[in-house]
Formats: sequence, structure tokens, C-alpha cells
Amino acid sequence: MNPTWHQAPPHFSVSNREVHVWRVDLAVDPERLTRIYNCLSPDECQRASRFRFERDRQRFIAARGSLRHLLGRYLAVSPAAVQFCYSERGKPAIAHPRSHLTFNLAHSQDQMLCAVAQHHRVGVDLEFLRATLDQMALARRFFQPGEVALLTQQAEASQQWQFLRLWTGKEAILKAVGTGLVGLAAVELTLADEQLQLMRLEGDRVPASQWFLQSLTPATDCIGAVACDTPAPQLQFFQWESDH
Repeated sequence: MNPTWHQAPPHFSVSNREVHVWRVDLAVDPERLTRIYNCLSPDECQRASRFRFERDRQRFIAARGSLRHLLGRYLAVSPAAVQFCYSERGKPAIAHPRSHLTFNLAHSQDQMLCAVAQHHRVGVDLEFLRATLDQMALARRFFQPGEVALLTQQAEASQQWQFLRLWTGKEAILKAVGTGLVGLAAVELTLADEQLQLMRLEGDRVPASQWFLQSLTPATDCIGAVACDTPAPQLQFFQWESDH
């Protein structure tokens, strides 16, 4: 899926039937980065200071600050007023203000995706194509036999693309559930008419058939996926501009 990214809506509100997917550019100018940094919490500032490389530090600041600005618009509070809590496996959620809003984010290089929903669990993932990626070695290590078989049937030129479709799909599901990569063995995907489909999800309260999973192309040479624990949400795609 190659979505059309729209400007931000006049009112930031997401219904129970919707999932909003935001694309965020993390390459921001120094002045903007300073403004973003000023809304971070003390623990986020400490995390930023621990990055070894300046580029990674700047991307972290841009990601967390943009997330705060974005959620602040939905919650009608200042970016600094948003407080997070974390699950045992590190999945973030909104602790304050009290809300049924849910979210998930993923970033790679200078791109970030953020999914926002109401009541439902959501997950997103994002990966760029890489010349050095040995997709078949990774697939044999982490994928189920049926998923490996799918890849071996692909032409070599398209194997990495299809690998990343499966990888981001699995990651999006696992991030929505909150288990992270430790749950890889519990998830199995297939491609039905070139569409990702969740075949098996062990240990979750929602059957695999009731999950929504969509692959998408946010930008050139990258692939993403969005997952939600409701069968047919209405997807809305927005571009987050740095001047918000």
C-alpha cells in the first residue's frame, strides 16, 4: 500500500473505528530541535545524553518531542504535560492525562511512524532496505518454516522487500501486543493475494482472525506496517509538519 499523506486535520480526534497513522520527518533544524528538547521530561533528557553519536541523539530528541507535540494535540494539553508509563517489556502508554488514547511508534533513519487509536491496541514498524542485509539467514533464524518457504519462492531481486514486509508485519503485531521480539515464535504470517495476513498468534485474548494488519510504503526504499486488534479500522494517513 502506497498511502496518500494528508495535512493535519483541523481537530485532532480519533474515533473507535479509526486508526490515524502519522509520518514524521526527524531531520529538523537546530532551532526546532531546541524547542522540542525543552518539552522533554528529565528522564528523556537523560536518555538523550547517553547516545554516543550526535546524529542518534538528535533523532531521539526529534522523535520524543514530536510524539509529545502530537499526543498533546489529541489530549488538549501542552507537550510537556504528557506523562508516560511503561509495561514490563518497555511498551509506552499515556499515564496522564487519563485517556483511552493508545499509540505506538517506530523510527528508522530520519523517518518515524506513529499510530494513534482509541481503546484498541495498535502497533507500527518501519525498516529501510539495506544492501548488506542477509534476509535469508535472518529468516531461517527467526521465521516459521512456512514464512521461509514463502521467501524462497520469491525472485532474488524481491526477496529483501518481501522479507521486510513479513518482518515489519510481525513487529507491528508484537508491538501492539507488547511482547516485542521475544514473542516472534508466537506469530506466523502469510501473503494472500500479495496482502499480509496473520495466520497464528498464540497467547493473546484476540483471535488471529480478528486482527488487522496492513503493509505500507511510507517513503522511497522503506517499508512499514500497522496492526490493530480490531478487524477493519478506517485508516487515516497524515503528515506531521515541523512547524506544529
